[in-house]
Amino acid sequence: MLISASQAQPTRRVSMTDLARPESMIYFLLRSRAGHATMPRAETEQNLRLYRAYAHDHRRQADGRWLRPADYQRQRKVFNQLCREAKNHFRQATGRREPTHRQRLEQSRHRAAGQAKLRQAAGAWADPLLRSFLLAEAARQTGDFGQAENLFARCAREEPRAAAFHQGQAMALMGLKRYSEALRAYMRALALKPDSREAVEMLQQALRDAPGSDIETPAFREAREMLSAYPERGGGNIGRVAATTTWLLPGKTLRCKNDTLPDLPMDRLIVQQAVGTPVAEHTLLVDERILADADEVLVQIDSKTLAPAAFRKSSRRKNNEPPMSLITVPDYTFTPLPMLRGDPKNDDAVTAQAVNVFAEMGNDVHRQPVQVRTDQNGYVTDPGPALAEGESAGILLTDKGKLAGVVVRNLDVMADSPAEAVYTAEDLTPLLKRIRKSSPRRRTKRTVTPQPAAGNVFIVYTLKRERFGEK
Repeated sequence: MLISASQAQPTRRVSMTDLARPESMIYFLLRSRAGHATMPRAETEQNLRLYRAYAHDHRRQADGRWLRPADYQRQRKVFNQLCREAKNHFRQATGRREPTHRQRLEQSRHRAAGQAKLRQAAGAWADPLLRSFLLAEAARQTGDFGQAENLFARCAREEPRAAAFHQGQAMALMGLKRYSEALRAYMRALALKPDSREAVEMLQQALRDAPGSDIETPAFREAREMLSAYPERGGGNIGRVAATTTWLLPGKTLRCKNDTLPDLPMDRLIVQQAVGTPVAEHTLLVDERILADADEVLVQIDSKTLAPAAFRKSSRRKNNEPPMSLITVPDYTFTPLPMLRGDPKNDDAVTAQAVNVFAEMGNDVHRQPVQVRTDQNGYVTDPGPALAEGESAGILLTDKGKLAGVVVRNLDVMADSPAEAVYTAEDLTPLLKRIRKSSPRRRTKRTVTPQPAAGNVFIVYTLKRERFGEK
């Protein structure tokens, strides 16, 4: 079944099977009801009641089934049990200094059984994306680098903002001796985590492992150039890492011993998004709601470039201030937008620019021409609402490139007509006073010349770990 967005949205269609969250389905249903409905009204209302119940129960769709939090917890227990069984087999496959022929055969059987348990454990993971990631790692540990590369590549295509997926693909490509492709995959991982010492060491080690015949290839030269921004280090943790793998997961890294699978700190990976606009040389203004519980923030600089951003999880916002926050992008410079002084006039052509709050709903920027006027409730947009259901805060820009304010709509899926609030540029002044005038600090010592980023609206992504059964 397909659900189309409202008339104000881009003419793209989203399949139900592509969505994991009931909230996403509710937003599309509300848009369909407000615009040109693609299904009978009674069916729309029935679906709304169903998905609102699913949202209340925190259900998620996986493989065509709506799973409860208890289902994710149960599958994780199965995963952990199978990993323990694999560990027992691997323990019995080692430890004898001079095994007899019969003991070697027994050890081989235990190793094969342990590898089979790892594959079973990976296949038991409830979330399809992370299941593919675990299956890829299980294949890599058994030496099936071709299968591992295919699965890691699939994960990277589905979620290119996760460094661990590019890292896994690079490791599999190294096993296949496809060194140039592996270097590029490691570079993609480092670009997403430029402050990660582990990511730097991985690329350094890949350069050491590549054959001398590759030193003049473009990938080899680009990798050396990328590493030239970092100070020279010793051998690092090369010897210790030989028996372990450090995964570049969102947030903190995770160290995992060989002959086991990473104990992921999440059941699912969530990507939220909003539009951000430049308000200082390194600073973007963005909807603070997507920053809540975020592990990483990335900014889409252009069609091929994602840049990490620094952010604050807590806000000092007062009740009367807009729910907006500031993020800094150390490696890029922006052209701050001039502020529109005073109330928007009728001749100020204003466009509200916004994007869906969940990346699974699509990331096309929705641009809606509006006028900002006042009524008994304060500022409103005309025609209103300026945002569709399920869109994060919109940026109000004039045709002369000035920041006129922001428009925010309630994201409550239980509300039939969620409220929309308009804040002018003057309302943003207290928040913008918090911008630090000094250059943003980087977490690692590296030589970087910030590059200019063209544009007045950028998509900001937040990666979040969703774990059921825990606060």
